[in-house]
Amino acid sequence: MRTFLFSCLGSLSVIALLFGCVDAYELDSFSTLNVITIDGTLSDLPEAQFIKLGRSKADELTGLFGDSPISGAKAEVVVDGTQTVAFEEKSGGTYFLPDGFKAQVGHTYQLKFQLNDGTSYASSTETMPAGSAITNIYQQFNAQSLPVTQLKGYTSANDVYIDYQDPADKSNYYRWEWTLWERQDWCSVGQYQDLPCTQKCWEILKNYDIDVADDRYSNGRAIAGKRVARVPYYQDVACLIEVRQSSLNSNAYRYYKLMADQTQSTGTLTDTPPAAPAGNIRNTANDKEVVVGYFTASSVHKIRYQLRRNANAGTPIGLFKGLYGKSPVPGRTTSPCILSDTRTPIQPEGWPD
Repeated sequence: MRTFLFSCLGSLSVIALLFGCVDAYELDSFSTLNVITIDGTLSDLPEAQFIKLGRSKADELTGLFGDSPISGAKAEVVVDGTQTVAFEEKSGGTYFLPDGFKAQVGHTYQLKFQLNDGTSYASSTETMPAGSAITNIYQQFNAQSLPVTQLKGYTSANDVYIDYQDPADKSNYYRWEWTLWERQDWCSVGQYQDLPCTQKCWEILKNYDIDVADDRYSNGRAIAGKRVARVPYYQDVACLIEVRQSSLNSNAYRYYKLMADQTQSTGTLTDTPPAAPAGNIRNTANDKEVVVGYFTASSVHKIRYQLRRNANAGTPIGLFKGLYGKSPVPGRTTSPCILSDTRTPIQPEGWPD
């Protein structure tokens, strides 16, 4: 199993996002948890628009969480209160809007879906706010960037910064996310042997820390040097990073800010375990049911940047060791690079030659 490197949030579980790393102290509070989870944000970019439906349930004996996709649901988005556009399930629990659909600034969107058992859910009606563009992106090597607990004591990374112009005379709320592509030479990891890739392959890494901000103290200013990523010094070759700057409305900002405060602060065993922040999706017949997640629409500006490590000092940890916590043990055969959410044999657009 891959060891995710950015934080305990990297479990890819929405529940982990909400409750933080689970330890024995916290299990007593959530050992009977069984909730529906939603992950969905529409954008104004010409890209696939989709939502993910799942269920996160705690094992009755161990209290450990397990996530499973919800298939067979009927889902739709209501645009401006009148137009209904249906989602189509293309993989387990992942539902896509028709090709070419994209949200628009100033228009409203509401998610509705019904499970196989007839239970219906609906989000609040969300208006897409206008966004702003990233005006510059750059990086600097930092030998002490990462927490010592993140890569088992390895702290070197390239800090990535952006500049942007905050619009004046209105409140603005932002969220930043990033995706990293690294060349991957090993396509199969086993207990006794690891197999090199039969073709070119790229590892796809995402950060799962929640990075949001409002412009309360910076309204109308040009913002310089906002750090949006800390990319571990995996290899001494170039990589590719994509940074997304999304606009949020005030309610979505408060939701993600509360989630960040609950999961990314340093706690102790005497802290009260966090409760799930209230999202904007409700069971239409039972508003007491807890539904985890937030559906919204965001104007997004994205930028890709070729991160070159020529000025880095010291020795990289190595991508394989960084991901799996060990050095590869070469096997006698090879393995194909299989397209997935975390790996691709297709050269990413903008990849440095």
